[in-house]
Amino acid sequence: MKCSASLDARANCHAKCDVSGKCEAKAEVRCDGKLPTVSCEGGCKAEVEGGTFQCKGSCDVTVKGSCTAQGGVDCQGKCQGTCTGSTDAEGNCKGSCEGTCAATAPGAKCEGSFEGECSGTCTATGPSANVECNAKCTTSPGKPIKCDGKVTGGCEVDAKCNANCDASVQAKADCQVKPFEIKAQGAASANLEAAIASLQVHLPKLAVAVLGRGEAMGDVAESFRSSADVMLDPSKLGPKGFVCGALVVSTVAVGVRNVQASLEAGRPVLRLVGVGP
Repeated sequence: MKCSASLDARANCHAKCDVSGKCEAKAEVRCDGKLPTVSCEGGCKAEVEGGTFQCKGSCDVTVKGSCTAQGGVDCQGKCQGTCTGSTDAEGNCKGSCEGTCAATAPGAKCEGSFEGECSGTCTATGPSANVECNAKCTTSPGKPIKCDGKVTGGCEVDAKCNANCDASVQAKADCQVKPFEIKAQGAASANLEAAIASLQVHLPKLAVAVLGRGEAMGDVAESFRSSADVMLDPSKLGPKGFVCGALVVSTVAVGVRNVQASLEAGRPVLRLVGVGP
């Protein structure tokens, strides 16, 4: 499973942490120590010589990924188009694929539209002059778009507000679950088939909620509870405000426990079907 957090949403949240409404950068944004996905004009390449990066564009030295090229690409996977060469027992093209190749050969050159891991230069294709990659732009600095992993760096804001922003953005991350299939051994009754169909629909959603966003959701809830405790000051709120504030704190505390209980209940279910730690 892969989750991507919006860096625009993070910057907007950071701007609200400051009375000036500005987001002044204090350090380059990093994602688990790596570069974020950026939109570059023209192209991009690896941060270090010989390194690899994710590319959405054309790649002159592919590592692994899919390529759509009418002129053909050296392929080792399924080919939606014309395969010039041989096809193995599993239907994988072993040769040149004119169309869409699901798995390019290592070191292949994709002159069409590539999506995957690249070790050369990633350049824009089609009508767009921009390319997406987690690498260094070759011309302009580029605009950070999203982050796969824990975000560090960015704007200079209060530590607590920064933590709240990070947790909130991670809790809303866009998570993609790899496709999987559930099959019954032997003949299946109508009830079993209905149960399998339900699992096929709902297990990915549970995986996203527990594994993809669960920790961040718990951090957000705990952060709200901590903030509420700090605000609950009788000398500042007055008698009525204190009573109202106490009700808010109590409600938030219940919410924190509910979130934690949901996560604890979801993890064993996923482990039973071999998903997650």
